[in-house]
Parts: sequence; C-alpha cells; structure tokens
Amino acid sequence: FYRFSTLGPIGVPDVIVFVGSIVFWWFQEHFLHGKLLHSKFDWYGKRIHKDHHKKPYFHISVDPVGLMLGWLATAHLIFRLIFPVPIAISATLGYAGAGLFYEWSHFIVHTKVKPRSRFWKQMRDNHIRHHCVDENYWLAFSLPAIDDIFGTNLPIREVREKNKKVQVGANRS
Repeated sequence: FYRFSTLGPIGVPDVIVFVGSIVFWWFQEHFLHGKLLHSKFDWYGKRIHKDHHKKPYFHISVDPVGLMLGWLATAHLIFRLIFPVPIAISATLGYAGAGLFYEWSHFIVHTKVKPRSRFWKQMRDNHIRHHCVDENYWLAFSLPAIDDIFGTNLPIREVREKNKKVQVGANRS
C-alpha cells in the first residue's frame, strides 16, 4: 500500500492514527454536542442546532459545506501540529471519514428510511429520543454506545420520572 508517491508506504502508525481519529470523533461528538451545542451561552453553532431541534422528523439535516470544510481544515491543522505530515494525513482521513459517516447517518435518521439492523434502529431511536424526550440525554450519534459510557442512555421512563420530579420541585418554589 502506498500513500501518494512522495509520502511513502502506509504503515502500522498510519492505521493506528486513522482508527484513533475515528474513536476520537465519537467521543468529541458526544462532548461537543452536550457542552457546546446545548450550552448556556449563545453562539452561531447553538443557534443552528436549536433550529435543528425544532424539526425532529423528516427534514434535510446536513451541515453547510463551508462549516464542514472549516471544521476539517481546523482538525487537520491540529493533527499537523501533533504529527508529521504523513501521519497527520492519515489522522485527517480517519476524522473526515467519521465526519462523513456522521453527516450521512444524520441525514438518513431524519428521513422516512426504515432501518433494518439493530445498530441503525438504535441510532435512529436514540436521536429521536434526544429530540423528543430530553435533549440532555442520548447525545452520542455515530456510536450510540458512547451514551452508555457517559450515563446519558437512560430508559425513557426514568428520564421522564426525573423530569417530573424536577418540574414538581420547580412548581413548589
């Protein structure tokens, strides 16, 4: 296997960094979703995300190309600061692949496509729960199991009961 002719062969470090950047995507997706897109401070990304939440079903849900390219360029620059060029390219390709998977999957989840596999059904169900039940839960997208790690994949009944208790407490104040 050869990268572009001047960059040399693809080696074990390339594969490790490629896979590592995909795993990094899954965790940063959860973190950024909860901490930035649902943050208390107002900013451009939060406004886009808030508009997205107003339409939980059947709409085109793809980030603008400029936003995706800017995000990818920033990620590549960060990878370039950490790794030599050949390894940074492998990291960027893995990260870009994870990002494209996210965009495509997110688009599909908001269409009338009926998923057949358990994984795709869970991805769709978790995302719709995030929209319709409570935006503080089901923050992962590309890999729903990340919610299990962070405790944001509770049973719907438990989330609704917590919300009722909070609401009752707020009404008493």
